[in-house]
Amino acid sequence: GDPVTMRFAIADQDAVDVPAELASALASSPAASAVWDSLTAGKRRAFAYRVHGAKTPGTRARRVEEVLAELVAR
Repeated sequence: GDPVTMRFAIADQDAVDVPAELASALASSPAASAVWDSLTAGKRRAFAYRVHGAKTPGTRARRVEEVLAELVAR
C-alpha cells in the first residue's frame, strides 16, 4: 500500500473526432460549416457524438441531416 500520484496530460482539449459522414456534409454546406466553426469544442463534440452514436447507416444519415438543420437554423 504505498501512495501513488498520477497526472494526466490531455494532448489537445479542443480536438473533436468528427464522423466522416458529418465532415462530408459540413464540407458541402458553407452555412452549416460557418456555424460549426463558431461553436465551442464541447458543442462540436456533442453534435459529433450524436452522429457517431448511431448504430445503423440510416440512423447516422438521419442524424447528420438533423445536425445540419440545427446548425443552419442558428
